[in-house]
Amino acid sequence: VRNIIFLIQNRKPNDKINWVDWLTISFFMIILIGIAFFAYDGPLSLFSFFSSLTYTIAVWQRNESVYKVLGIISSICTIGYFVFVRSLFGLILELCLFVVILVGAIRFFKKKKFSKLDKSENLS
Repeated sequence: VRNIIFLIQNRKPNDKINWVDWLTISFFMIILIGIAFFAYDGPLSLFSFFSSLTYTIAVWQRNESVYKVLGIISSICTIGYFVFVRSLFGLILELCLFVVILVGAIRFFKKKKFSKLDKSENLS
């Protein structure tokens, strides 16, 4: 539901973040905090909360670079949570996803860096 709402709100990639966006993110943060309060089972159980929190912020904002970095952080938190709950299958799956996210981020930032270099060489 969260992703569908953000997808509808972010139809135009150049839109600025407005008060409705801030209201929406605040609503989801309150829900996450409430769920974390009831699901708390020690400090390590908060890995799941921080994973959801960073992913929510990542899909809410409109900067692809921030999205890539927060995706990595979210994945690391999820890995920590699966270690905490001793879920071998979840850990294997998330480690595979982490590798994919990391490779995708590296490729994105390399491409971005090379496109900036090409633009600066064309200006010279």
